[in-house]
Amino acid sequence: MSQNENLTQVQLLTKKLETIWESLAECNPYQNSSEMERVNERIGIGHVPYQITQKTKWEDKIQLYEVVLLEFNQLKKQFTEAVTKLLQVDNKVHKEQFERAVKNYYQALETLKDCQELLASDLASPGRFLGGQFQEQIKYLNEQYKFLEQEIDSYKTEICSLFEKKIINSLGKHNEISLESIASLYEDAYTQSWGDWAWIKKLFRNSDRAQEIKFLNLLSEHKDCDELIRVQAAALVHNKILDSELFGRRSQLGKLLGKFLEGKAPPEGEYGNLAKFLELHEDIKESMPESLKLYFKVNQQEYRANTVYKSSF
Repeated sequence: MSQNENLTQVQLLTKKLETIWESLAECNPYQNSSEMERVNERIGIGHVPYQITQKTKWEDKIQLYEVVLLEFNQLKKQFTEAVTKLLQVDNKVHKEQFERAVKNYYQALETLKDCQELLASDLASPGRFLGGQFQEQIKYLNEQYKFLEQEIDSYKTEICSLFEKKIINSLGKHNEISLESIASLYEDAYTQSWGDWAWIKKLFRNSDRAQEIKFLNLLSEHKDCDELIRVQAAALVHNKILDSELFGRRSQLGKLLGKFLEGKAPPEGEYGNLAKFLELHEDIKESMPESLKLYFKVNQQEYRANTVYKSSF
């Protein structure tokens, strides 16, 4: 590859790192920057980015980065364990453990991102992108970026599970699961006070999951929506969660929709179908998040007949 092509690869990676971190801005568990700077809350690997800048050899920089990876995995384990405990038993001790673990994990994600940016910046120097090892080095950094991207998605998913758990507890008081009751309970949760955890509510409200609920509610309330279309829409969201999401089997909405679909058979008589309905109602189709639109585009033939197709958990 040419010099310009090599440099462009680094610039693209740097831009992706900036963009993915911006997507995490609303997921910051710290209420303000001064809280984040408290010495007694800083994680042990927080100094590694500076150490990387003090090294000249690429191998030495990578050795420091791999120290960050090891510590990162430990902090992630503490975070996921804290979320699991809080989902199982919501008490003061588990809340405190979660608050500490989520802040540490957020810092670990930031440190990982900072290190990758520094390594990318180093590759942008003439001595690197003109060197014979450039392709191997940029390949390594692109692989590490994909790892960071996956970990940020995991972070968001784990946080959203806490919001959904609160709704599941409320839904247990209802005798019958319907699309209307699911949407209503999610909307009620938005209006409740979350105190210092308001950022969790904000994160969820801007998530694909919230948009999927909005789509189901808009569709269900439409005057042209019949029983089969409603059931097919629920199956669409359910199947998308299961088939295309890395952590789909843990989704509370997926489990709720699975229960809603239990025993649902194609109704007798003349009914429409979801694919045709969405062709006639572009506004409702546009309310779908991009991930759901893509899944529907690939699988829309399943929703053009008088059938109910459901993947199983």
